[in-house]
Amino acid sequence: MVKHYRLIVSYNARAWCHIDINVPWTDEALEDIQNRFPSDAGYHIEVLVATDEHRIVEYTSQGPRLLMSKPIFC
Repeated sequence: MVKHYRLIVSYNARAWCHIDINVPWTDEALEDIQNRFPSDAGYHIEVLVATDEHRIVEYTSQGPRLLMSKPIFC
């Protein structure tokens, strides 16, 4: 299973953006993003990892179908 990260980026103690990483090379992407937002330049990155997910599933005569999934981060 691919790791799913959510990075919450702050700049000078103000919310700046959040970035979701959900690719097979998550560790490489995480390291690259952390290098692009250095703490000595005023950035702070909070790293959250998806531990579960909410799913909405439809069951029909053709079988189950995933309609939506939403990661749960901690």
